[in-house]
Amino acid sequence: RDTWDITYQGYSDNLFYKFHAMNQDYKEVMNGTVLKLNQNTKSKNYDLKLSTHSGSSHFLSMAVEHRYEFISQYDFSKDEYLVDEKSKKSTDIAFTDNWLSAHGVELSPTLRINEDDLYGTHFSPLLSVMYSSKNPWFADTLNIRTSIADGYKTPTLKELYWQLKHNQTLYTGNENLKPESSLSTQLSFEFLSNNATRLEVNLFNNEIKNLIGEQANPEKAAEYDEFDSVNELTNINTARTRGVDLAYQTSFDFMSFNAGYSYLDAKNIETGKQLPKKSKDSVQLGVNFFNYSGMQLSLKYSFYSKQFTDFENDEFVKDFDVVDLKFNHDLSNQLSWYMGIDNLNNNIPEQFSVSTGHGVDGNDIFPKSPRYMYLGIRFKH
Repeated sequence: RDTWDITYQGYSDNLFYKFHAMNQDYKEVMNGTVLKLNQNTKSKNYDLKLSTHSGSSHFLSMAVEHRYEFISQYDFSKDEYLVDEKSKKSTDIAFTDNWLSAHGVELSPTLRINEDDLYGTHFSPLLSVMYSSKNPWFADTLNIRTSIADGYKTPTLKELYWQLKHNQTLYTGNENLKPESSLSTQLSFEFLSNNATRLEVNLFNNEIKNLIGEQANPEKAAEYDEFDSVNELTNINTARTRGVDLAYQTSFDFMSFNAGYSYLDAKNIETGKQLPKKSKDSVQLGVNFFNYSGMQLSLKYSFYSKQFTDFENDEFVKDFDVVDLKFNHDLSNQLSWYMGIDNLNNNIPEQFSVSTGHGVDGNDIFPKSPRYMYLGIRFKH
């Protein structure tokens, strides 16, 4: 697998702009020399954000994001295209009008317009209200936020067409996928103190239609001789995710510490079963060490409770944890280098069957990737 990507971003007065491009070539080789599969994916993102003040308490902003996707897969063993050079373009435009009253209330209505060359045009409204109280008796600042939003997400090219063959299982997209839509409500309380301490409690509820997820397709598996099973992306008619997020953060002269806990109830409304790859309980702990020479060392610990790996809730992975390590060194205001290890403990949990309680052969559904090491350079101007 060969991958390169480039990001360029900058600011100019009230304008923010960003460009990101990625190209990935993936090849499978038989017997060390014979090319079996060639896959190429590309993407380009253009972001533009413009903001302006209209009086001391009125703030207008517009954000534009344009995305281009490309995918191609060629199977040399069969001399045929699995995916014959598909591409997709989409554009998001969001208009936000912020109003700040003298009583600490901020009103932020937003209208988002999505234009997709496969799915047409969709309008998504959002309304957010925040009340900010300075120096209440229990904290230096208290922010109370509530919002209601119409969510909308079109399938990516990978979700529509991508194919992956692993062991005796075929993972495939679905070109008949519908866009996801949702109605999201949120209520949060944020406490801020002058000693750089932050505490937040966030309650949320999402009612989702046409949720995109992976599901076994026995009928499609019967069409193949070389695969025991086929996992295909599909739409779940109605689903719901709701829960609470707790977050704590504090800083000292040479270090910062953060902790978080999340409870998530994610259900398929039609069946009453849990959505796959969603842990009910998760914990995050992080510590950052830094000095005045521009060096920073970050250590992150994450815990995830049991999660099912299929919509039928027949198979699951037990509780597991992951440790990530990252080092960053700023050589100057423009140049820095970084390195890190994701999943330092190389924890790949085993998949189990609900009916037998034993491990499942050929487990391909890992919630986390194996240990991954990386090294990079970052340049700013």
